[in-house]
Amino acid sequence: MTKIIRSPALALYVLSPLIGEFFLGDFPVVLLPLIVVLAPWYGAGALLIREVARRRGRGWPTIALLALAWALVGEGLLGQSLFNPGYANAHLLDHGFLPVLGLGATWTVFVLAIHVAFSICLPIAIVELGMDEPHRPLLRRRGILACTALLLVGAVVTFSTAYRTWGHFVAPWPRLAATALIAVALVVLALRVPPRRPDGARPPAPGIILGLFLACGAALLGGVRLPTAAALVTMTAGIVVAVIALARWAPSPQWTDRHRLAVITAGLLTYGWSAPIRMWGHTPADHVLALVSGALYLAAEIAIVLRLRRTLRRRAAA
Repeated sequence: MTKIIRSPALALYVLSPLIGEFFLGDFPVVLLPLIVVLAPWYGAGALLIREVARRRGRGWPTIALLALAWALVGEGLLGQSLFNPGYANAHLLDHGFLPVLGLGATWTVFVLAIHVAFSICLPIAIVELGMDEPHRPLLRRRGILACTALLLVGAVVTFSTAYRTWGHFVAPWPRLAATALIAVALVVLALRVPPRRPDGARPPAPGIILGLFLACGAALLGGVRLPTAAALVTMTAGIVVAVIALARWAPSPQWTDRHRLAVITAGLLTYGWSAPIRMWGHTPADHVLALVSGALYLAAEIAIVLRLRRTLRRRAAA
């Protein structure tokens, strides 16, 4: 554990699947060993996305666009949850189904948003806030090659697992081709986004940032459970407000580590309250496991926040 904490690259490799699948509430704590299977796609993906962005001198817009491309490949081409009506036996496409596109609008907005915000951006933000040089590269040439190989292994595992588990489904080739083209376009756009100048508006106090992003998280995680029209409006509002707030305030010289910690805390606490709901199940045993898992995940999230606070205090005192 100490080695993971002291190695930013290893921490990011572990945090991405831990937050993206377990803290989300898709898996209870007894299935934590699955992190070994999930890490090649999640962890290597997060590392490569960050490495590409930081080595090119790019910022969060590039990271977010690359994360969106990664999420689109994962959910559209590999797991194919965007198109598979039998995925997870959860009727994901029933809400806001668009026959021409073959996808459910509610699920598409939700799953792509959580992957960008929580599976990729949040772990990167956590790791970088804990670093004295937050924008320095984490990987050497061999590390990049190893992560690329791991990402390919993760892609094969993701596709084969979904194919075997959820009805041997393969989406029609036009939808797969369109998904691939959009993902490529996102990558090209991400690499063309220029670095932002430090000229944003003065941000409000960190406490206000915390409250604002908790509200945005609630709109996304809670909104998905509403009827289709209300869900889309609520989730989109949460996403738009968060993006505008970050675009307006994050480039400012007055945007400090305390503001960054506020955003991170909001993200972790959002998953903290929502995870037990996602794991609730149907039997008393399911309820107990959901509560125990949720409590342990919340404790881990609080521990991450407290460790970052100690890091900021040490840095301020130096």
